[in-house]
Amino acid sequence: MKQRWQAWERIANGITGISIPIFGVSWNPPTLQRTAAERAITYLESRGLLYAEFQWENPDQCYEDASGVRDDLTRQMERLTRDSPVFLQLDAIRNACRVFRDLLRQKNLEKFSHHSELSDKQKSDFFQALGALRDACGKQIMILVVEYGIDIAPHLAACLPTPPAAE
Repeated sequence: MKQRWQAWERIANGITGISIPIFGVSWNPPTLQRTAAERAITYLESRGLLYAEFQWENPDQCYEDASGVRDDLTRQMERLTRDSPVFLQLDAIRNACRVFRDLLRQKNLEKFSHHSELSDKQKSDFFQALGALRDACGKQIMILVVEYGIDIAPHLAACLPTPPAAE
């Protein structure tokens, strides 16, 4: 019964106006999951943070870029219901960006404009954090790509985790 009510509630929330002499209803349909996934993938394909060669990445730019990714994904998520599959994947990517930023702040790496300014330990910490971010995001992107049959740009596809070998 609760599911039926939630469906009607979503429809009612989409109604933006009613006109009467004869009859009319204005309605904003909910964002389709595949459309939302495509929109997110298209955005993520433009973010070098997820695929640029490590030697070209700099801590301060990556820190800011992770913030931009979080902000944009939040805007995209505002169009989705919290229990939708795409919302959950985008939230996991957004969380990975938060963890990445937290790690850089904890290690005081977010202010360095070039990784050549870092000590060997700091470089290791930065590249480890960046690798963990890419791994976490790649897994969620892979789920979206497989679930919704989305073709992605080769530069982003090359950075996705490889599926385990069939035995």
